Amino acid sequence: MTRMMWMLMTLRKRKKLHNFFQALVQPFRHTRVPILWGAIQFTVVFLALNGPLAQGSFAQRKPSPNDCLLYATVFTPEGRAFYGAEARIHPVGKNKPAWEPTSNHQGEIAVRVPTVGDYEIEVKAKGYVTQTKKVTPIAGDRVDLVFNMVPQTKKKP
Repeated sequence: MTRMMWMLMTLRKRKKLHNFFQALVQPFRHTRVPILWGAIQFTVVFLALNGPLAQGSFAQRKPSPNDCLLYATVFTPEGRAFYGAEARIHPVGKNKPAWEPTSNHQGEIAVRVPTVGDYEIEVKAKGYVTQTKKVTPIAGDRVDLVFNMVPQTKKKP
């Protein structure tokens, strides 16, 4: 493909995208204030791009009084808070994680789960041994867990 063909192709794509957004904001085109017109265009483009994400898989269900709060604290071998440890929380018997939180600067992980059955919490970090614990949630209560990370030993060849 020559450079000229590539430029024409990208020009066509940009023109199609421009026409699409112009069709979205066409009813507002005859406003008298140009700043308002720019704000309307920006708002329409922003909502068009972020609307599906806000209502998709990232949206959580509303908390119920019967839910349980799983609260875990992750520590380094020296006893300090472990920032950035990745957790995977899934019902026992299933491998696909329902939640994948990461520990904050205080080494804390908190997830509200329904009290449907038992859960497994797997905490892992690079250079440390993966730890797994089973939890039975109690309706309307909080379950506290502590993970003390252990460094992996290097295998000798």
